[in-house]
Amino acid sequence: MNKSKSSIWKYLNEVFPDVLSKLIIEYDYYLSGESHILGKCTSGILCISVLSDGRIVSGSTGNYLTIWNPQKHVTREYDNYDSKLVGHTDWVRSIAILSTKSTEKIVSASDDRTIKIWDPETGTCDITLFGHSSWVKCITIRSDDCNFGNKIVSGSIDKTIKIWNPTTGNCDVTLVDGRSVYFVAIVPNNQFKETKQIRILSGSDDGIIKIWNSYTRTCEGTLDYKFQSLFAKPIYFNNNSYILFVRENELRIFDILNEDYNVNLIGHTATVLCCTILPDYYGCRIVSGSNDKTLKIWNHSGELEQTLKGHECSVGCTAMLPNGNIVSGSYDGTIRIWT
Repeated sequence: MNKSKSSIWKYLNEVFPDVLSKLIIEYDYYLSGESHILGKCTSGILCISVLSDGRIVSGSTGNYLTIWNPQKHVTREYDNYDSKLVGHTDWVRSIAILSTKSTEKIVSASDDRTIKIWDPETGTCDITLFGHSSWVKCITIRSDDCNFGNKIVSGSIDKTIKIWNPTTGNCDVTLVDGRSVYFVAIVPNNQFKETKQIRILSGSDDGIIKIWNSYTRTCEGTLDYKFQSLFAKPIYFNNNSYILFVRENELRIFDILNEDYNVNLIGHTATVLCCTILPDYYGCRIVSGSNDKTLKIWNHSGELEQTLKGHECSVGCTAMLPNGNIVSGSYDGTIRIWT
């Protein structure tokens, strides 16, 4: 049953977790703008994630994953990685880190229709998840902190969303979206701990966001604002909840409480491909990467603070290192670290 737009936004504002118990002190965050190439692949970099020890994991059009050590100096022009994870047979589209109290695992999604779970220490694939019938475009993970358990949520061109048990490799839930799914995000609801009613957002290139209840396995509502957005991300700042949408070459921040776009981030000259939300102790800044070959750093008020130039091709992925530096991956095959 669809809800009205107004009631949906009010509902989202209620179920977004109150993750900030005190007012945020905004720290200055400024990079020198300088970067160095950590490594270069012979194929384009499509996705990046960071392990807790600072090692960088990338996926590429070369059908493999690589693990890079940011402390390591470049010793050769290409493939200056620590280890290479081979097993996919098509492009690696998305990477996430699965964390438990004792271990970390790498989770990858590919155009070969599979999801793989890897041991970063041995470089071996622990388990392969089968079930999608077309490209797997996106994955996200939420751990026990939201009472969801360690689950993997994936979206695919086969028009489904799947929730996986990473221990058994079984698909616990399949949600039929009806559209090619380009992004998924998990919205934990702390009010439903007993029934674990976690909400999942899904989106496609039609500009419609769907809200799914993982417990009832139903779509509770749709948000149709015609963003023509390929992805969106939840943001929490000063005890308020927002959603960051990408609309072609600009980013838009939607204020859930006031049900309005209060901030537009305008400055890129080509389609925005990725963004990273910096932790709240950095003032909830946003790092975006674009087809215009640049990265841009924005504050939560929408002001452009820095433009980072260095890549020779589109910037397809960004992430933050534990020390506050930014890492980016490009279709030019390079991994750059910005300090």
